Amino acid sequence: IQSIRGHANDEVKDAREVAIECQSIAKDLQCAVVAFSQVSNAFAQQDNAEGGAGNFYSFKGHGAIRDNADVALMLRRDRKRQSPALNVSVEKNRHGELAQFICHMTLQTGAIEEMILSEEEYEDE
Repeated sequence: IQSIRGHANDEVKDAREVAIECQSIAKDLQCAVVAFSQVSNAFAQQDNAEGGAGNFYSFKGHGAIRDNADVALMLRRDRKRQSPALNVSVEKNRHGELAQFICHMTLQTGAIEEMILSEEEYEDE
């Protein structure tokens, strides 16, 4: 979302405009709109220090993203170990439950697939 420019020439106002427009498109076309957002630098540093305990309220500089999203997912991966395990956390869900699960990410292509783990393996991740 941070890469899309609106008419305001102001990063925060542009992000708000884009978030509202995405919501409008979803309603008009009766479809899901998926938008990606970076997390703030301060959040990324804190999240790394705390072992990934942050939440979706840390979208990079923009409360409009948080406020307009029906669902917010946080994706985390241990980049130092080049782990293919992608931890997915449903941080906001207006229409269902919050959840956490692990997917497999093919590092060369970025493809993401469901990963089935035993209970012991899940606890180790």
